[in-house]
Amino acid sequence: METTTGRVFKMNSDAGVLKASGIGIGCVFRNWNGEFLGAVAGKETSNCRPVEAEARAILAGLREANQKGWSPLIVETDCLRLVQLLEKDDEDRTALEVWCKEIRELAITNSPMSGKKIEWAFVPRKSNVVAHCLAHLNILWDQVCIWIDCPPNSIRSLLEAEKAQSV
Repeated sequence: METTTGRVFKMNSDAGVLKASGIGIGCVFRNWNGEFLGAVAGKETSNCRPVEAEARAILAGLREANQKGWSPLIVETDCLRLVQLLEKDDEDRTALEVWCKEIRELAITNSPMSGKKIEWAFVPRKSNVVAHCLAHLNILWDQVCIWIDCPPNSIRSLLEAEKAQSV
C-alpha cells in the first residue's frame, strides 16, 4: 500500500452493537506492505446506534495511531454513512456529529508536521473481516486490549488470508 507520495499506514475499523452489554470495537493496523503492526479491541458499556459505535471505534483507533506515530493513515470502515459524514465539514448538534468532530480533530493532529491528512475509505464487510472479528472478540471482557507486532491467535489466519488477497 504505497502511494505516489510515499508510504502510508492503513487502519481497518469496525464496531458491533452487543444488545445487552454495550458495543464492541476493533481496529487493525498494517504498514504499506500489508504487514500487521497492531490491533485494538474493546468493549464499551454505553448503548448507541450502530453508526455512533462505528465512530467510537475509529476514535479509539486514531488515538492508538497517533500514539504510535502511524502516519499518514488511510482509515477503512464498512460504514458508508460515517465515511460520508467524515468527508463533510458540516457541524450540527447531534451526538454523532460530536463524535465526528472529535475524529476530525484527531485526524488533523495525526501528522501536523507533514501536513498530510487522513484519508477515509469505505470498504465492503468482506474486506473488513479482521476488524469485524476484533470488534466481537471482547464481548465477555471488560477491558481494552492492544496488541503490537504480534496479533492474537484468533485473527492470525484472517490476516494471512487478507494479505494473500491483496497481493
